[in-house]
Amino acid sequence: MQLLNSSNLDYDIRREVEESLGKIGQGNQKAIDALVQLLISPNLRLDIRWQVAESLGNIGHGNQNAIDALVQLLISPNLEYYIRWQVAESLGKIDSGNQKAIDALVQLLNSSNLDDSRRRRVVESLGKIGQGNQKAIDALVQLLNSSNLDDSTRREVVESLGKIGQGNQKAIDALVQQLKSRHLDYDTRREVVESLGNIGHGNQNAIDALVQLLNSPNLDDDTRREVVESLGNIGHGNQNAIDALVQLFSSNNQLNDGNRLQVAEILEKIPTNKQLAVIKTLKVNFNNSQQIDEYLYNKLIWHYAQNLPYPDFYQAWHQDTITNTATANLNIANLPQLLAEAINNQPDLCSKIKLICIDTHQFIDPENPAPEIYDQMLNQNYPEWQNGYPDTMQQLKLYWSFLRRQSEIPLFFICYDSTALSATPAGFSDSFLKALSKFDLAICVVCEQGNIPLPTFLPSQPDLVAAVVAWIRRSLLENRHPI
Repeated sequence: MQLLNSSNLDYDIRREVEESLGKIGQGNQKAIDALVQLLISPNLRLDIRWQVAESLGNIGHGNQNAIDALVQLLISPNLEYYIRWQVAESLGKIDSGNQKAIDALVQLLNSSNLDDSRRRRVVESLGKIGQGNQKAIDALVQLLNSSNLDDSTRREVVESLGKIGQGNQKAIDALVQQLKSRHLDYDTRREVVESLGNIGHGNQNAIDALVQLLNSPNLDDDTRREVVESLGNIGHGNQNAIDALVQLFSSNNQLNDGNRLQVAEILEKIPTNKQLAVIKTLKVNFNNSQQIDEYLYNKLIWHYAQNLPYPDFYQAWHQDTITNTATANLNIANLPQLLAEAINNQPDLCSKIKLICIDTHQFIDPENPAPEIYDQMLNQNYPEWQNGYPDTMQQLKLYWSFLRRQSEIPLFFICYDSTALSATPAGFSDSFLKALSKFDLAICVVCEQGNIPLPTFLPSQPDLVAAVVAWIRRSLLENRHPI
């Protein structure tokens, strides 16, 4: 600071002093005041003024003296454009969103005597300090909609909106509208795509616009790569975005190797509940080596296999071999036969488990159906209990434990109501379900959802059989049964 106040200091040394203060004077009021005094000097060389503005941006965070001096300089009508750019950048560091500075820039932007070069610098400055500011966004959107805007300025406006318009519907809509223009040049289109990828997180309009562009037949590789990246940024978990990326990944003639790898890496990061549908789609093309990139297919599918519960992955991969009767055609009375057919079609389950399927709709005593359940189990060729007929659910539980000990392979107990899809279903007694929940392991019921302490499957769900088979497989793995 003593050097800075010297009257005979040459320019090069002065710049070094100012730069050094900008490195070591963080928050120091004397250093800030010295730089402010220098900034407002009327006859300061441009390069010195530029350096002072930069140094204030480094050390003057939240300091009102520094902010006021920079704002005053920014609104000066004859300020050189590159000095204005540095002042705006420094304000963006120490007081982003300063309304006085934004108002001054917006007023300057609307000036009729501003040439294209200076207009671009003002636009760039708004992109540095106008984060989330509606007045700045409105001014940029209005300029973007101007019919006489040159391409370079249009790109600058698009870039600035991509910096300050996070989640702003007006900014997003303006960018989407630009994508629909037939006169948009190559570079500007890529800039629009990138900006949408910065501010359109989760926005359906932005995602739909990018998906539509992705499906364009004449899209060049660079723009396609930008679209894919932006969809990966804003479309996480969005089904439209995922479907478009899967379709692109599966097409052999639209992607180069780099783009295909990029799509695969994005698909690896989608939520696990979306991965099952992707697996089913990829399976269709998996055996056609002429249409797929085997390395990337294997890489993506292996990633899913490692991160999903194995029964879920198995069900998705073998969906075509698991009975999956539509609700309209499903007769719940045939559930035991349908389950048996589904299991017999899977070599790793066939002959490895036994099912006990109990239809509850004809129970005479729904509160205590133990003797009737035992009778159905005898009809399914299970051995008689040495203690005779179980009269209570507690006794039936002992019989169930006896069977499990005697059986060499795991048993699965499935209760269903064959009238569940009729107008007058029999349903289940709460006391019966509560007693059944005390049984050990491998018990499920097929009924409407309720407060049931058991694995439950809706009788109306279209993938009922596949879901029950997946539960069986999951139970085997969780309880370490060999399969």
